[in-house]
Amino acid sequence: LLSLLGIVLYANSFHSGFQFDDYKIIVENPVIKQPALYPRILTENFLGSIKGKKESRLQYHRPVTLFSFAIDYRLWKLNPWGYRLTNILIHSLNCLLLYLFILGLFKDSQLALLSCVFFCILPTHEWDVSYISARSGLLYSFCMLLSLIFVTKFLQNKKRQKYFLALLFFILSLFSREISVIYPSLVFLVCYASLRNWK
Repeated sequence: LLSLLGIVLYANSFHSGFQFDDYKIIVENPVIKQPALYPRILTENFLGSIKGKKESRLQYHRPVTLFSFAIDYRLWKLNPWGYRLTNILIHSLNCLLLYLFILGLFKDSQLALLSCVFFCILPTHEWDVSYISARSGLLYSFCMLLSLIFVTKFLQNKKRQKYFLALLFFILSLFSREISVIYPSLVFLVCYASLRNWK
């Protein structure tokens, strides 16, 4: 039901084409189109193909986001409908991950469901979901929520593989969007909420 809610809310965006930076980051970007150039995804500036003075000063390193566009290009070529579908599916998955995270942390299914519904319909997500090039916000949320779920599981059973999975998804969130640097403060709050102990 949460996934369906996410799809219904953003179904109207399917009719839009590429917009703004989509042309430089996706339509005119050879790095995501040619498998021989895929290694450049690891080093390419997210706005690398934009040559304006302002944009050339912006150094965004978002290889996870660029790689997701490369996968989309393999599936949809330059059909914006498919890219928007991917954004909507990631947003729906984020709603489900938030549900699992809150349920695992507080053991309260009603709180988890209510939080997810609010998260799903929050108007501030409209930019990330409807604007294809803003996918980095969806991907960093996806990776960060997975990481926080594994942190919660690690605190419950102290299994090292949960710790390493949490670390892996944190790194992926950093390579999705730079704002992931707030992650340590979130882990601190999760530890406190889980253990009720600042130590």
